[in-house]
Amino acid sequence: MKPLFFIFISIILAVACTSQADKDGIAHAPTSLHLDIPHINVVATGLPLHLDKIDLNAPQNKVEISDGKIALIEKVVKDYYYDECDGDLNQTFIKVKDTYIGTLWAVDTLTSVFYVILRHPSGKLDAQIAFYDNVTNQPLSSTLRQNIHNMYHIDDGRFIPSELKKKLLQNTPEIEALDYNQDGINDFKISGLRYNNSSFTPDIKVYDVTSSQLNEIKPEKK
Repeated sequence: MKPLFFIFISIILAVACTSQADKDGIAHAPTSLHLDIPHINVVATGLPLHLDKIDLNAPQNKVEISDGKIALIEKVVKDYYYDECDGDLNQTFIKVKDTYIGTLWAVDTLTSVFYVILRHPSGKLDAQIAFYDNVTNQPLSSTLRQNIHNMYHIDDGRFIPSELKKKLLQNTPEIEALDYNQDGINDFKISGLRYNNSSFTPDIKVYDVTSSQLNEIKPEKK
């Protein structure tokens, strides 16, 4: 009887797996193996980007974007969940929906900037900055991480600046478009804070995106 029992169980499992195939005959993983991504809510804004002027809950600023851009944001969220939060496919200890807050979308002439706001399981605010080439309709391969925990906290959808932000960066925008290297194409200046041994200092870098990848522009030594 035992061999027959195991054969019966095997048949049931085979049928269950076969039921995962679409009508086109392509087999898919069981639904339980898919990482459920929360709804991607996007708020349209402009450059320069000042977080303290953003209201994530303002309905008039919420927009729909193309599937390609949504896929880019979803990848950013997934990578953050796995790489920074030690998440797992079953979401055993951390739910991916608890790490995603929202996305800000700013469009420059040739490039779209997606500022993906995230929350680490420790409670700290994070941001991943992704770039999308408006000409080729392709995302850039790399993103920038910006820890904004020491710069802001969120209260009812609004970013409240910290005393450190007010003191060290004052009214400096988080992202600014400017033609730094004077080649006729805008570059992007990213401003944040960096902890240096025992104190915080401004962390300001400029990136060129003309080669469909991020390249930091180093100041020329005099």
